[in-house]
Amino acid sequence: MRSILRAMSESTRNQFIFWLSGVGRHEENDWNKHVIPLIEEDWPRERQYRTMAVTGAWVSLLGETGVNFPSVYEAVKKFLVPLETNNHSLYRFIRETAGEQPITVLFPEKTLDLMNRITPDTLGPLAYELPKVLALISETKPDLTSDPSYLRLIDLLERT
Repeated sequence: MRSILRAMSESTRNQFIFWLSGVGRHEENDWNKHVIPLIEEDWPRERQYRTMAVTGAWVSLLGETGVNFPSVYEAVKKFLVPLETNNHSLYRFIRETAGEQPITVLFPEKTLDLMNRITPDTLGPLAYELPKVLALISETKPDLTSDPSYLRLIDLLERT
């Protein structure tokens, strides 16, 4: 399977990630039964497959995981790179979906790690919802406001 994923165009890999989110949402345990094993065993590990476009697709997939976010994030995080654009959406991290609390409220530490991982060090366009994500983190788990990742992100927001 890994060789098939390598042979795909970046656009096709992104569509495949979108398809994976549907697989994960299909049945209650499908994230753990199908999606995570495929990512851990078959997703290409080489740096050339870690692009901003693919990271955007992974972030969208993560927004669909709900209570499975921590385990799916652990499988995906090694494939994420900073997104040097603000055209990715984090709304599922700040809004209730289908009666579930936002992912940020459920898993503030993991969400902070994700935001830190996908936010570049350079000044420039940052994710539109990043201030709202950080506000939810500070409301949900105030002790995280002294975390170096949180402080870095706040500093970037203040300087942008």
